[in-house]
Amino acid sequence: MKKQISKISGLLFVAASLTACGPAKVLDVENIKPNETAWAIPLDGSSADGQVKFNSVGFLDAKKIAAKSIMVDKVARSTGRMFWDYEWMPVVRVIKVDRSLITKQWTAPNDIGVVTSDSVQVRVGLTVTASIDEEDASTYLYYHGEKALADVMDANIRSFAVAELTRRYSELTLAVAQTKGTEIYADLQKDAATTFKAKGISIQYLGNAEGLAYADPNVQSAINKSYQAAQDAKTAEMEQNATKIRNQTKILTVLAEAQAEQGAQEVRNKVTIQTSEAQATAAKNLLAAKEATQFQNELNVKLLAAQAQMRMASNWNGVMPASILPDNSPMLLSLGTGSGKP
Repeated sequence: MKKQISKISGLLFVAASLTACGPAKVLDVENIKPNETAWAIPLDGSSADGQVKFNSVGFLDAKKIAAKSIMVDKVARSTGRMFWDYEWMPVVRVIKVDRSLITKQWTAPNDIGVVTSDSVQVRVGLTVTASIDEEDASTYLYYHGEKALADVMDANIRSFAVAELTRRYSELTLAVAQTKGTEIYADLQKDAATTFKAKGISIQYLGNAEGLAYADPNVQSAINKSYQAAQDAKTAEMEQNATKIRNQTKILTVLAEAQAEQGAQEVRNKVTIQTSEAQATAAKNLLAAKEATQFQNELNVKLLAAQAQMRMASNWNGVMPASILPDNSPMLLSLGTGSGKP
């Protein structure tokens, strides 16, 4: 009886073994967003985790996925002595990098401390904006792996900025550094853009945020007082210049008025002289006209007298007049007939 039970148990075990099966093969689907770049990197299935080797940027470019969706094939990997002891492993690993624009600000309390050449401790804030261009994605992956761009900015770009700002400020006194801010940050952006472009990152902007802060509050207080004193002096100087301008304007106005009055007086004098000359000329012309008229009248009288004499001479018969009327006399004198008769 026991032998029969053992045989039945053995047969059942064999049947169970023959009918047993491992896990089903289910393919994975990887979707690639528009702001992502993806690569399908072959895996070494001989190890538990597989191997991913980035031989070069060219190798990554060749493995770049153009499609926006990919089906990842799988192979079976044994996990035990029985034939159903296995698991499905992907033959490739899909790696994705987000190329989106990222902006970071490192301001208080995460700003950057530097020291000027005259040993003044200064803290500066920074703001940076960066992204990954599609054509630089393989370069980025080669140098930074699957690290997010935001993390690379916090680590690599910030470290670069700290080193460069420390060097630049250590070469300048505080007074000079206060006037060189634009130049310092323009050079910083240019150098950072060149350095990180070679590592797959495009820096759109890197510059100062929130100006300068001083580790010692007394320094800031002294600067504020100095600035206020300078502003007060500047205001006083501007007021003095304004007073000078007002005084000069008054002087110029008085001179202009005097010159205008002098010019007006000269004009009046000229008008008076011209009027007097015109009057004298008119009087002279009038006198000449009167003399000409009188002379003309005298000539007319003489002409009339001459004409009268001519008429008398033409009418005289050689006999003296019998009577004459003396000038201004009412008496008529009889002179006779000239015949000797009474």
